[in-house]
Amino acid sequence: MAIYTAISDCYDTLKPQPQSFRGPARQLAFLDRPTAELHAGHFRGWSVEARDFPVAEPRRASRYFKANAHLALPEAEVSLWIDASIVIVAPITLARLADRFLRDADICVFAHHSRRSVAEEAAACKALGLDDSTIIDPQLERQAAEGMPPGLGLAELPVILRRHTPAIRVFNEAWWEQILRGSHRDQLSFDHVAWKTGIQYARFPMTLAVRNGLFMKFRRPAEAGALHAGEGGHVGGRG
Repeated sequence: MAIYTAISDCYDTLKPQPQSFRGPARQLAFLDRPTAELHAGHFRGWSVEARDFPVAEPRRASRYFKANAHLALPEAEVSLWIDASIVIVAPITLARLADRFLRDADICVFAHHSRRSVAEEAAACKALGLDDSTIIDPQLERQAAEGMPPGLGLAELPVILRRHTPAIRVFNEAWWEQILRGSHRDQLSFDHVAWKTGIQYARFPMTLAVRNGLFMKFRRPAEAGALHAGEGGHVGGRG
């Protein structure tokens, strides 16, 4: 088992995580070289792998590891991805978390805290200037042309618990292809790829916007400002 994250372009900082949750699992952070230099001597319990990322473009760089869990952690049977903004507060171990939430599915995520569809997420991304409409709109058109039902729901993805099965590997690779081909906003492609590959995912209780007893998200100043402005808050991050 492994807990992992990735940070590129010095976009975020590593957060300390509870040893009681990790147990014998690895806790690994993939950092590009400038970010590793920034953290030198302050790894906060993480094993750090400093490297040149496979993708140079910062907004997609960390998402390579986020999507491709099977490549980032080839020996793992179960992995927990957390964005660098996430702190684990669960009073159980990673092994028990997997036993509880991967009983009937090979992947578990949160439902989005305020939006209910990819279309709503796309509108928020464009309104907040998180990606360009010339990229987002054609992506949604392709999804519609493939017959994706409009009411599938919407996942929020700072936390992803996965069992490394062959089906999940297919899902990971298809998701990464969509992130490369379309918007770097990974929540715009996750539910489409899950539908297309036939992956049924489990959901953690409640959302990341409330005290759910498992994970807590630190909001960056820009995200907090968006919440106060009524724009829906977090829609993903680089870390």
